[in-house]
Amino acid sequence: EMLSFFHEIGVLVYLRSTEFLRQRIITDPQWIIEKLCLVIRDPIHGVPKTEKDELKRLGFSTDMNNLIHSGHCSQDLLQFLWKSDYNYLLDVAKSALLISQFGKVSSSFVIPSMLADTKYTEFTDECVSVIFDFSTSFLPLGVFQRFLCLCITYSGFQGSVDTLKVGKHSALLDFGGIPV
Repeated sequence: EMLSFFHEIGVLVYLRSTEFLRQRIITDPQWIIEKLCLVIRDPIHGVPKTEKDELKRLGFSTDMNNLIHSGHCSQDLLQFLWKSDYNYLLDVAKSALLISQFGKVSSSFVIPSMLADTKYTEFTDECVSVIFDFSTSFLPLGVFQRFLCLCITYSGFQGSVDTLKVGKHSALLDFGGIPV
């Protein structure tokens, strides 16, 4: 109960949504923000030169480019950026609906807040369709991105990350063979 109180007032981070998260207490909340910011970045500022050189040397240039420009991220890049804290930070990001994994065994992720501003609204006549498009109306920042995380997680999407049709304000998803 004391941990929950200190978490509520921002002194520490104590997350309880999974057993793995309950096992760690973070006494420096800024640490989580700094670690998440290694992945969730401002695409306008891109990647600093020193980091870009290291990513290129280690073979992660394409992975970082995909993250910055399309919001798609490889497991290898996440493991490189988050190092030994990968499992914990992945659980934090999934719990906060900041990241979604494609299927249960996929090594690809989508970070909705990093998605390009692409609009998807085309459906074929043979499928049941629902369009969630907030590109012309108000929705508080982050709400659609978190909704998208839930949809991707529960859609059972099994295709390639390249065939996923998700944008900053709209998406086409398949829920068990019925495109939605």
